[in-house]
Amino acid sequence: MIEHEKKLLLNKEEYEVLLKHYGANRPTATQVNHYYDTNEWSMNKEGVTCRIRYENGQFTATMKIHSKHPYDSSIEMVMHMGEGLHKNIFTDMGLSYQGALITRRTPLIKNDHCEMMVDMNQYLGETDYELEIEYKEGYEFSAVMLMLQVVKILRENCKGDIFESIDNRIKNPKRKSQRFFERKESLCFSPYAEYMDCENPLY
Repeated sequence: MIEHEKKLLLNKEEYEVLLKHYGANRPTATQVNHYYDTNEWSMNKEGVTCRIRYENGQFTATMKIHSKHPYDSSIEMVMHMGEGLHKNIFTDMGLSYQGALITRRTPLIKNDHCEMMVDMNQYLGETDYELEIEYKEGYEFSAVMLMLQVVKILRENCKGDIFESIDNRIKNPKRKSQRFFERKESLCFSPYAEYMDCENPLY
């Protein structure tokens, strides 16, 4: 399956502004991404994400191959799960468990062509926020219009002139797994790395 999405990383103020604008009482769902890679993180470096997602009481194993051109599309393949987090399709491939990212997702808009949501993500001692717009093939224009609507809301309700910052964030999005592994790498090469076990998950 080919997935199409547009992404905008948010700060906490922008995240709260969008929640308030679209309705703060919308239901929020929790999902947990468990990531697998080599100990050199070579899969991530090649733009491949291997994850097992826990959501609604079920585990789903997925491999995502991210496209560089265009950057907002990826090939998503659902894999046979296997026996569990510590013995599964990815460990059978020789990959190791790298850690987890917890997402609290709040849907804002959903129609036949697009779905827009905001996420709060927690991983490796970090919390970040993002907006995602998933859209069907042939409906990129609808996703662009939704993104322009979001930019207008943020410009009108957030402090300072954030247009240049938002424009750069739209053009250079970082996927969840990419941010996870960048954070893990920074921790493992920090001055305190000797006190950490970088081969095992950090929460």
